[in-house]
Amino acid sequence: MAMIVCPHCGEQVSEKAKKCVHCGAILIPEEKKHCTECGAELEEGMTECPNCGCPVDDILGQETDEKPQKVEATGVKVGIMQCLA
Repeated sequence: MAMIVCPHCGEQVSEKAKKCVHCGAILIPEEKKHCTECGAELEEGMTECPNCGCPVDDILGQETDEKPQKVEATGVKVGIMQCLA
């Protein structure tokens, strides 16, 4: 891990640090999130889009334990198969 000099206070910090541990200056700005449906800018911690109401997906690499959604099919005609013996 390489060290860099903070442009605000001149102290040594990790090149991967998002903020300077000495002065708190932001070194790597956080990426802004946008709604996947309408494109509205989202603030950190939002669970739904204030513009369209769409649920906000946390897409920052965090794994979820969600199971696939169950879908009920209605109006499907199923034919009876005859067994030949």
